[in-house]
Amino acid sequence: MPKKPTIILGHSLGAFIAFEFAKFQQARMSSQHLKGLMCVAATAPHLNDTRKNLHQLDDEALVRKLLDFEGTPSLILEDKELLKLFLPRIRADFKLAETYVPLDFSPIDIGIIALAATEDKIVPCDQAFEWKNYSARQFDYIECPGSHFFLHENLNQEAPRIFRLARHLN
Repeated sequence: MPKKPTIILGHSLGAFIAFEFAKFQQARMSSQHLKGLMCVAATAPHLNDTRKNLHQLDDEALVRKLLDFEGTPSLILEDKELLKLFLPRIRADFKLAETYVPLDFSPIDIGIIALAATEDKIVPCDQAFEWKNYSARQFDYIECPGSHFFLHENLNQEAPRIFRLARHLN
């Protein structure tokens, strides 16, 4: 049975994971169904700053950083028991993001759409635009109002534009 056309979406660290998945699928010659990659609020791989080391901050400093990023619900950040549960997972995500270096920087043979937020304190728009170097096909770039988590904030407004672009990926 043929596979349906697929677009992979990765937000922030998820864009690195989605990029590696697309490369893995291409290497296995099983990417015919992949139509594109959407990199949301994500720095292009060659610009990833592996010197940040947020994952090495003590708990108090890490919580302050999370407050600055405005992406973790205050319910979690204000509850010591929830913090015990979530901080190791958050720290592991930061470590993965901060130490990611692709083994292969070559472009993938699918289209890429990079979405950036104009008020993102984590990923500047120019770093998201650099995903243009990673597609051997079509590249589209969208700037949206909002912070790093702009899709949570503006999904109803941005979804139609995103879906319209996605339909035309090749």
